Amino acid sequence: MIFDLRTVIVMSAISCLLMAIVLFGSSKVYPRSIEGLKHWGWGALGFGVANLLFSLRGLAPDWLSIIVANMIFVVSYIVWWRGMCLLRGLALSPLRLWYMALAAVLLFLLYFTLVQPIIAPRLFLISGIGFAFYSGMVWLVSRRGQRLRGDYVFISLMVFGCLFTLVRVVA
Repeated sequence: MIFDLRTVIVMSAISCLLMAIVLFGSSKVYPRSIEGLKHWGWGALGFGVANLLFSLRGLAPDWLSIIVANMIFVVSYIVWWRGMCLLRGLALSPLRLWYMALAAVLLFLLYFTLVQPIIAPRLFLISGIGFAFYSGMVWLVSRRGQRLRGDYVFISLMVFGCLFTLVRVVA
């Protein structure tokens, strides 16, 4: 069975949306002392919505299927990062810094979507953000906070994410 790219993206969106349901449900069942699960749920929901918008490429306007989708994707990375900090008992960085970074990403995406519609800079930026997120998560989990069960599995998945983002840029 061969799937086209749009089908694969929709399947990814459904997976993310199902993960969001699991994480939101888990946040209700686990003790309040285990923080970060709701953040992960919101992040997974964001990734799911972003993937649904990506799947509309060519059917919906570029501002929606490229700019809004990528911005939701980047916000989801930030929400997941903050969730991991909460889980590990670490202080959260000020939101002002994240807002400034998001504004810069938005301006970049606007320019390379509406003014100079070139995919390479957008791909490089979003993949670079993904690489920074995954490598930052490896650092955060391996070097900061208390040691938790499953850390090595999580680190392995984040290393895979790093490799995947590098392949996206090279390919």
